[in-house]
Amino acid sequence: KKSEGIYAVVNFTASPETAAELDRVLNLNESVMRTKIIRPEDQKVNK
Repeated sequence: KKSEGIYAVVNFTASPETAAELDRVLNLNESVMRTKIIRPEDQKVNK
């Protein structure tokens, strides 16, 4: 189990499909241990 790491907070604008693809690609990278993509509650989804 890893006890140390580098954390990053990134704010970006993307469609739900693009955010899902970003999450998928990050999880394929062996250097990335965990991801979490969240949408702020005050944001609306534009389709």
